[in-house]
Amino acid sequence: MLVADNTLNKKKLVEKIHSVCSQGPPPEWVTCYGPMDGSPELCKSVASFLERQTVKAPVDASCISAMSGCGSFLDAMAWCLAEPGDTCIIPSPWYCAFQDDVNKRAGLKVKAAHTEHPQYELTEAILQRAYDEAVAEGSQVKMLLICHPCNPMGKVYSKETLQMCMEWCAAKKIH
Repeated sequence: MLVADNTLNKKKLVEKIHSVCSQGPPPEWVTCYGPMDGSPELCKSVASFLERQTVKAPVDASCISAMSGCGSFLDAMAWCLAEPGDTCIIPSPWYCAFQDDVNKRAGLKVKAAHTEHPQYELTEAILQRAYDEAVAEGSQVKMLLICHPCNPMGKVYSKETLQMCMEWCAAKKIH
């Protein structure tokens, strides 16, 4: 089984889609990831929407990038917002692929903000401890990765917790 791409059930899924699809077989993107920068049709549609509704000027569809899944988005964000050796803080426990998402290309270190069983509450003190540890190890903290709801625990952070995270990041001048 691959990360977030269930190839084990693909045959059954395609059979089910075929059984309810009256217009022929579904496009390949229905059951698996598409191009890393998004399908050309999607990018053209987004460009057209932006031209009409937001920008009110021509938008080149080749300048639009739609990411296929969270991993490619995190990879791009880490690569754009930090330098190799910088740190991304992630509340623990976290989804196992997040570390690779920010490390493989961008070269970020990951520092756990250790939350505790059974509530896994994220506090400013927990964030600060992770931040201080990263700085003591000689790294600049550039990102806080919050997965909401938390993967793998399914915890839904309160509005107050999310607000605290945003204010903490703003005070630290991190993303």
